[in-house]
Amino acid sequence: MNCVSPPPGGERNPERSARKPAGTSSPSRTTPIDSVTGRASACVPEATGTNPGGRPTADPPTRHSTSTGVSCVVTVVPKVVDADSRRVVAEAVFRVVRAHGLEQASLRTVAEEAGLAIGSVRHYFTDHDELLVFALEELARRVERRVLDRVGQIHAAGTSAGRRAGVADLLGELVPLDPDRRDESVVRLEFSRAARTRPAPAPGARRLHDGTRLIARRVLERIGVPDVAVEAERLAALLDGLAVHAVLQPDLTTPDVIRAVLSRHLDALPVNEVGKAPGSTQD
Repeated sequence: MNCVSPPPGGERNPERSARKPAGTSSPSRTTPIDSVTGRASACVPEATGTNPGGRPTADPPTRHSTSTGVSCVVTVVPKVVDADSRRVVAEAVFRVVRAHGLEQASLRTVAEEAGLAIGSVRHYFTDHDELLVFALEELARRVERRVLDRVGQIHAAGTSAGRRAGVADLLGELVPLDPDRRDESVVRLEFSRAARTRPAPAPGARRLHDGTRLIARRVLERIGVPDVAVEAERLAALLDGLAVHAVLQPDLTTPDVIRAVLSRHLDALPVNEVGKAPGSTQD
């Protein structure tokens, strides 16, 4: 950081007073006071957007003192967004939505929940809608990662019983079978409800809707179900309905009830052996 006191008598430095070419801008700076002379001095941060270690920072303005006694206040604005920090904020959104509903997930409330200053949250998200969109995308990514892990389990199964168990486990990732998945279902339901009247969460809610149906279709194709388009919609509707009832009436639609309903549905699918691909003779 370069802090330079002006010459005595208010004389200007010709180099600093020269007119800048059109289209250029000066670095962000404040005008601190020399703690010894009481005169105003110029203070220019050397690396706007980083701290002394070169890392992005969302810290509040910092006061620095130099050997000449000039006290400088530098406001540092981050240029690089930290993905981990954004996820921390998304977690705070989920907690606020679960506890108080989507309407209460303002930038200020989310910042307080995350233990951050509201200005820090604004460094990562320009407005409330951008915050909600990112949170919904993060929710979709979580579910997709778990589903992909379950797909590998199905492919690795060597028997029809193993594939049948893999299908049940995969579908179980889309319904509230434990506290974490129940919390996800609460958040998803809140966003889906908001998407009916608000444009910002609509694309993310549609992504979750379409994702459930795509997963259902792929699973049913894998186990050889005929008329897969209708059966996929039927299975997706079952999953959505179980999730809604588990959120609204958790004492009635318990994890055991959900497992029993899914198992009965898989058993009733129009295939000779659930989990065996068409033409397969492997046990």
